[in-house]
Amino acid sequence: MNANRGEYRNMGIRMISKISPHAKQFALYIFSGGLAFVADYGSYLLMLQAGMWYVTANLWANVIGFFATFFLHKFITFRTEGDPFNHFLRYCVMTAISVAGQTAVLYALVEFGNIGEEFAKIISMGIVILWNFFLYKCFVYV
Repeated sequence: MNANRGEYRNMGIRMISKISPHAKQFALYIFSGGLAFVADYGSYLLMLQAGMWYVTANLWANVIGFFATFFLHKFITFRTEGDPFNHFLRYCVMTAISVAGQTAVLYALVEFGNIGEEFAKIISMGIVILWNFFLYKCFVYV
């Protein structure tokens, strides 16, 4: 029985040692994403205050958030110096894939998981945040 505890302890230590090098970068990813959210939502609110129709304001805010996310992740989270055009093209492709994947997860949670639309959106966004970190790290900002 003690041997099993030792094995589980060693397995936990191995898992932590594999995760810990990415923890700081993941924290920066969350921080950058938070800043991009502020840029997106903040600009939306400012445009509403300026009298812009909410649909138009939302579209422009999404564009601002899209570029904010790209540049914050490129220069703060992943700190890449490669070809920005190449990174941007890969970012666009990965964003399209992520939107499709997030929509599929949302649909599955609502239609087959009997989860409310509002909570399903939060769950699907959480999943996207996790998989995007690895997709950006391995495919976009390399």
